[in-house]
Amino acid sequence: MSEAENSTSELPAPLVSADVDLRGYEFMPLYGDRLLGSETWISASPEGKVAAVRLWWRAYAKEIPAASLPDDDKLLAEYAGYGNSRRTWAKLRTQALRGFVKCSDGRLYHEFLAPLAIEAWTIRLSQSAKARKRWNGKAAAHAAASGLDLPGIPPAHAAADAAVMQGQERKGKQPPSISPPFVLPKTIDPKVWAAFEEHRRAKRAPMTDHARWLIVGKLDEYHAKLGNDRNAVLNQAIEFGYQGVFPLKKSSTDLGVPPAAKPKEWWETDRGIEEKAKQLGIAPEETLAMLKARVFMAVGDGPWFAKLDGVVAGYIQDFSQQEQRERSA
Repeated sequence: MSEAENSTSELPAPLVSADVDLRGYEFMPLYGDRLLGSETWISASPEGKVAAVRLWWRAYAKEIPAASLPDDDKLLAEYAGYGNSRRTWAKLRTQALRGFVKCSDGRLYHEFLAPLAIEAWTIRLSQSAKARKRWNGKAAAHAAASGLDLPGIPPAHAAADAAVMQGQERKGKQPPSISPPFVLPKTIDPKVWAAFEEHRRAKRAPMTDHARWLIVGKLDEYHAKLGNDRNAVLNQAIEFGYQGVFPLKKSSTDLGVPPAAKPKEWWETDRGIEEKAKQLGIAPEETLAMLKARVFMAVGDGPWFAKLDGVVAGYIQDFSQQEQRERSA
């Protein structure tokens, strides 16, 4: 046995089996008291803490097997956020990789994340087996009947599905699905759904099958409680750039469209003042302000007096005094 082989054989076995795949998960358990009170967290620099969290997330939800990382400094630096500063990564490496151990397959496994990953994988397989039992045969029957080419299992899980399938075929067992297959309900127009899928991809938020079922659930809820048409709700999301779906808006104001402008009263526009002056037989004046004063004096009290500017108010006072002098003469 060579020295390298002997060295590898002395390393512990991988902490997680090779088929554990949590890709597609959008969360990772975080035990606050244990983390914040740990020596890893207390002794690490702020940069080291950030790098460590990035590596934990990478190991838990982006790598196969889950809870592991490749023992490659170039990749580790990139995953930790220091791909462009290898010198900084070299200083933070010990802090960021605290808790990881190298195993006989050459990968680094995190001692705390490993059991969490195994637990999550067990739950995923259990849920997938139940979903397969519930949906078995429905997807193929619907696709054959409608001629639809709808998305199935997310690409992120395809490799894990293939690995599980190959292993089960050798044992003569039915392989469990990694995620429930999505079947488009007959209540939704395939063209409208396809447009919504394209809309989500354009927003860089493509949906997993789980997300698709959540959307369908909301459409059913809005239809049952509010009477909203499912296709109309999807079209609304596309039109207004929503990433999710929401109840139909009831008015143009709700939709963000300003209400039609209220027609202005005659006294609020220059043209209205001029038309009113003609109706009252008032001769044109040198300025519009003087004409306004004449018109307002002729029609008497009204809302226009509450919005008089100083110039028009001055003319009204002058004209009133002039009329008083003429009556006194």
